[in-house]
Amino acid sequence: MLIVLVGAVLRFYKLDFQGLWYDELHSMNESDPDLTIREVIEYAKTDQPPSFFLLLHSWFKVFPFTGFFGRAFTAFIGVLGVVAMYFLGTEIKNSSTGLIAALLTSLNYFHIYYSQEVRFYTLFFLGTALSFLFFIKALRKITPFFFILYIFFTALTVYTHYFGLIVLASQGIIFLIAVIFYRFDRKLFYYGLIAVVVVIILFLPWVPQIISDSKITFWIEAVKFPRFLFAYFYNYFENRLLASLLGTLFLIYIVKTIIKTWRGKEIFSLDSMVVLGWMLLGYGIPFLYTVFIAPMLIVRYTIFILPAVLIAITLGVVSLNSQRITSAIVAVILIFSFKTLFIDKNYYTLIKKQQWREVVKEVIKENKEPSVIFSYYSWHYNYYFKSFQSSKRSINPSTVNYPETIKGIDYVWLIQGHDPGIGATNEEIALLEKDFDVSKKIEYLGAGAILFKRKKN
Repeated sequence: MLIVLVGAVLRFYKLDFQGLWYDELHSMNESDPDLTIREVIEYAKTDQPPSFFLLLHSWFKVFPFTGFFGRAFTAFIGVLGVVAMYFLGTEIKNSSTGLIAALLTSLNYFHIYYSQEVRFYTLFFLGTALSFLFFIKALRKITPFFFILYIFFTALTVYTHYFGLIVLASQGIIFLIAVIFYRFDRKLFYYGLIAVVVVIILFLPWVPQIISDSKITFWIEAVKFPRFLFAYFYNYFENRLLASLLGTLFLIYIVKTIIKTWRGKEIFSLDSMVVLGWMLLGYGIPFLYTVFIAPMLIVRYTIFILPAVLIAITLGVVSLNSQRITSAIVAVILIFSFKTLFIDKNYYTLIKKQQWREVVKEVIKENKEPSVIFSYYSWHYNYYFKSFQSSKRSINPSTVNYPETIKGIDYVWLIQGHDPGIGATNEEIALLEKDFDVSKKIEYLGAGAILFKRKKN
């Protein structure tokens, strides 16, 4: 309970300190409670599968449609992720392992960061952790109940992020290895086959969207092996000393497991095989896709592997078989985790996200009329105009006749975010400069605005 409480405080503290950035504004607009379920699903087709957006849409039917409550939803899911890691660690070894795994998750910088972002990453983490939890339980106990729970959470996972398909593929490979090398059981084989087929059938309605998306070229850059593994591991913790300590514990677990197998004392335990397969296939499948087809690896997409990484680190700790050393390691993890959050990164005091919110506040405060507000990110900015209950709305210049729209207008705003520049083409600027002077410039992190005032005759 103390670990969960610490995790909750770290995720809910200063939840609305920073405004929503580009991706979060996508999530908010896609989950607007005024939309129909069909409209939410249609919007999701431009992003990721719809489970997160549908759940957030339902959340906003109960709670106010604000950035704070949007982040409260993901923070709450983040806390559930801490709880899930306790049960996963307990299932893999014992309750002490569960407690350490939950503590690592509770303090993890990467998990805290995405718990405070209105995106699907903490739901993806939670769904994957629970999917593997019931995957392991089903392998051990071969009861329909655990297979049903496995189907539910795996379906949730594949409908949360496209990388959920990697989770499903990894589990399929791990399942075949388990059946062939660990325990061939006809009942287990049939139950597992049925479970995978059911998940695939449940996901079939979204397959046409995957085929359509496969034709799109994305902005993701290729990564180099093995450099990206070290970079990603560091990104999970954002502190070199902490990452080095945890990386050492991670390697201790890997080396000890390999040595035991090499000496012939035991084959990889079923749990070790699942954890190692989770990581190897989780990184390996998208890396091979990146090399041979198109880049798809980006560190935040690998949050579904983070539970396995934290479990491996935990198993490295408990393999030391010393209460004193374990206590010392836990103390060091606590110290460096808090140091990273509050000193190194100034996480709760330093503005790092785009300040769209602050720009909209300034535009509303100016109250210049008659005016028109142009932005190529009008869809995003209009969330904040709506949220602040303003009658103002921004217009995408590409959707209107620019010269006609500014006729008879005394003030013109150009507002910009996400991309550099001033939010207008050279032709649009030339049209404005003929009849308007720059009256005011507003600059914030990753967002800004220019107010033009019509020249006096």
